[in-house]
Amino acid sequence: MKRLLLLAIATAFGTLCYAQKPYTNPNFKQLSSQHKLIAILPADVKITYKAQPRYFDYEANRDKENELAYKVQSALYTFLLEREMKSAIGFQDLEKTNLLLKRAGMIDSLKSFSKDEIAKALGVDAVVSENYELEHFNARPDRTNPGPTERPSALAAPANVTGSATLTVLLNDSTTGNLLWRFYTNDRDFDVFSTMDTIERVAKKPVKNFPYAK
Repeated sequence: MKRLLLLAIATAFGTLCYAQKPYTNPNFKQLSSQHKLIAILPADVKITYKAQPRYFDYEANRDKENELAYKVQSALYTFLLEREMKSAIGFQDLEKTNLLLKRAGMIDSLKSFSKDEIAKALGVDAVVSENYELEHFNARPDRTNPGPTERPSALAAPANVTGSATLTVLLNDSTTGNLLWRFYTNDRDFDVFSTMDTIERVAKKPVKNFPYAK
């Protein structure tokens, strides 16, 4: 009975926190041997809903995606700075990264440039990019635009909101543009409105597996 209970708990936990085995380029050691400075790019963020809210605002959703792009970037940067590295690897200051991207006309269209082009504009040896997807399974009731049959007391009650957060982190070489490392992780069934808690939870996983880390 005890073994069945432990198996059920392990299975349930596996559905909540899922990470694929990281990909590491077979020539990683050779390609990264001269790396000293790495830049972390703003994330490519996508927010979706399984059931779109009644009063969905496309512009507000796009603004939220832009906001999260820098929050994911900042979270990875912070955790990587705290992580001890095997070699003398440094990370470019985020303000400098974003300023250089803006000057190069890349900040709002990173997908339009190759990783080696971005690295050249930043003057770094490698770039870290992120894809962050946040899916809402249940939409929180809209408190600013109540429906005709909704009562104020019902709107005041907290909703049981669940969702899925998927983070893919990629590391590309500056000279060749080649993919050196890739890490994918997914968390499910949590309050997706706890934005920073969610980002920090998923961001810690790739940092633990970062190929330069001890």
